[in-house]
Amino acid sequence: MRYSKALHQFDRYLTPTWGEFELLSEVADDLFVNRDVRLYSNGHALRYDRQHYADEFGSLGEARRTVQYENRCAARWQTVGISAAEFEAAWETAGHAKNQPQRYQEQRLELPPEFAANDIDLTRIPPWLRAGLSEGA
Repeated sequence: MRYSKALHQFDRYLTPTWGEFELLSEVADDLFVNRDVRLYSNGHALRYDRQHYADEFGSLGEARRTVQYENRCAARWQTVGISAAEFEAAWETAGHAKNQPQRYQEQRLELPPEFAANDIDLTRIPPWLRAGLSEGA
């Protein structure tokens, strides 16, 4: 596993009300993101893994994390390598963020009106799952 953190991230739908976020990623041996965490400046957090890979707020990163991709990210998004312990601490923190109880008890947070335009397709098959399906065929 490899771990990274991208600083000062902006989401056009959530940042206006939740603020900037840090994106922490755990990349598996297949070079796809295994888990990621978004820690927002207002204390909200989102986290995704291969079991819970999408919801109405966002989804697990889908890009194959090749060396070339990582180099582009480092230059563009202030991405730095982190330890497994730092990632696990962020994952745990996100699980206790102030928005988590509402999300998992079916009480939804109030979203900004423009968020409806996000059009997250919750039925699309993620690339890491597609790759596994095609290898097994």
